[in-house]
Amino acid sequence: MERELLFLFNDYFQTHACQITALKGDGSDRKIYRISDSRISVIGIWGPNRAENNAFVGFSRHFERDALPVPHIYCYEEAQGLYLEEDLGDITLFDWMNAERCSENFESKKVDLYSQVLDFLPRFQIESGRRIDFSLCCQTETFAAEAIRFDWAYFKRTFLQHFTSKPWDAAALDDDLQILIQRLLVEKPNYFLYRDFQSRNIMLHNHQLYFIDYQSGRRGALQYDLAALLYDPNAELDETNREGLIELYLLKADRYIKLNHRRFIKYFNDFALIRVLQALAAFTFLSYDKNKQYFLRSIPPALENITLLYAKSDAFKQMKTLARIFFDDIMQNDRVMQKVQS
Repeated sequence: MERELLFLFNDYFQTHACQITALKGDGSDRKIYRISDSRISVIGIWGPNRAENNAFVGFSRHFERDALPVPHIYCYEEAQGLYLEEDLGDITLFDWMNAERCSENFESKKVDLYSQVLDFLPRFQIESGRRIDFSLCCQTETFAAEAIRFDWAYFKRTFLQHFTSKPWDAAALDDDLQILIQRLLVEKPNYFLYRDFQSRNIMLHNHQLYFIDYQSGRRGALQYDLAALLYDPNAELDETNREGLIELYLLKADRYIKLNHRRFIKYFNDFALIRVLQALAAFTFLSYDKNKQYFLRSIPPALENITLLYAKSDAFKQMKTLARIFFDDIMQNDRVMQKVQS
């Protein structure tokens, strides 16, 4: 793919690239490169999934037209799965937090950055989401019962298979799923759901925020993306700051649509639960199936979020089998906890 990307770069910019460097793509099967000459540096990508490429390129062009800070797409060769996009550097919000965690006033600086992120989230979801072409969606067009069942199955075959030490009742666990589905489907999926709105997908470049990796976007409820951001285990937000950021989001969202704040918060923690379960599945899959063991480090803080959500989510309190698996098995098993903390 390097040769094809170099040809695309040279043809589009009418130059000769002098350097191409492979970059790490966290959870992706895409091949990502930085390509440059003496004047410009861009990111070159080969993606094996045409529908996913079409979604990313199409959504990027749509968001750029709406003046949202996303990478500019220079060119796209659909048949080959190749595209060139704006180079936004290497620093994600996740990287910034890791680098600054021990610095003075880290918490206040972190919350300030998260507050800035919330300036953009309602614009993606509501303002730009009103006009987006949902036919571009590459997995499913709506986060509804089928998508929830998919995430639940993913959680069972990855996280539960690796980290439970006692047998669990599959039928009873699926009864718990029905409780969660009924709760989540009360909220209408009328907005753009970014799907993976978290610190690894937010870039810091030239003192500005940029947003990437929205190719799994679809219709959905507003709560999901905010939950993905604020229950991102890498953020390690305390409850006071998390609650303050929820209130701030609601104020910012009110610029675009009048929300019932009490109703939003009533269902927020149920969306946070399905998001954390999906994240636990992804961390497990990437660690064991993709041999990216560094994702295991995200599991202990995600389990802390599970404990928090049991106290807050009305659905979780009714999901007796899931609760027993977490609190009577996984979190009581020293071998399991050593496994993720090693």
